[in-house]
Amino acid sequence: METRQPSRSKNFFEEKSLGFDRLIMLCDGIFAIAMTLLVLDIKLPEGANLTGEEWDKLLTKSIFYLITFITVAGYWVSHRQLMTYIKRQDGPFTSLTFLFLAFVVFFPASFNVLVVSKDSDQVVVFYTLVLACCGFSSFFLWAYASWKRRLIDPELSRHIVSSRSLSLLISPVYFCLSLALLAIPNIDPNAVFYSWVLLPVIARIVHAIGDRVEKSPDHHSIGTLSKQKTDIPVAGK
Repeated sequence: METRQPSRSKNFFEEKSLGFDRLIMLCDGIFAIAMTLLVLDIKLPEGANLTGEEWDKLLTKSIFYLITFITVAGYWVSHRQLMTYIKRQDGPFTSLTFLFLAFVVFFPASFNVLVVSKDSDQVVVFYTLVLACCGFSSFFLWAYASWKRRLIDPELSRHIVSSRSLSLLISPVYFCLSLALLAIPNIDPNAVFYSWVLLPVIARIVHAIGDRVEKSPDHHSIGTLSKQKTDIPVAGK
């Protein structure tokens, strides 16, 4: 008797298809445009001789530009790494990718608002939330793809899946938590940005804690027990 094969969704594309490659090319192109538009907001004032105040403004813009550029570059690297794990593609994954790209495109606008209206709590909150939302959308993209190995290699280890999820969450969560500094009376709003210098250290600490939890005997015993429960045969199957 012929066994009927399950049909694929019409929104489903084959592994490494032309549509998949075009999606990656679109992402790279949008990142390149966003990173290029950032520098257009940095302009030298008219006149050969610049005053001290004009130099300060130029220096401030350059610092914010570097912060934004490094953040966008980090998201690009993270997204490229994420796409290497993706083996298949469907409609919701494409939609989540466009949501992620929407925040990437918004970076130049948020940067322009920041350099024009600096030293404002509202502007700092706006700029920080744009960065955080981009990180959260990247996490949702990975969470959708990795849930029950929906779009990734079924043989991919749980450690890689959980470690990648943790990596994608650290930055946006830290960005949001850094806004708590604005609750301190008379604090410089730029202190939020200064606190981001600690992000690499915090990320390393969080990963170290995560690795210790992953290697703990209790964690392994829980994982083994859950695996045994899923392997128990069900009557009638």
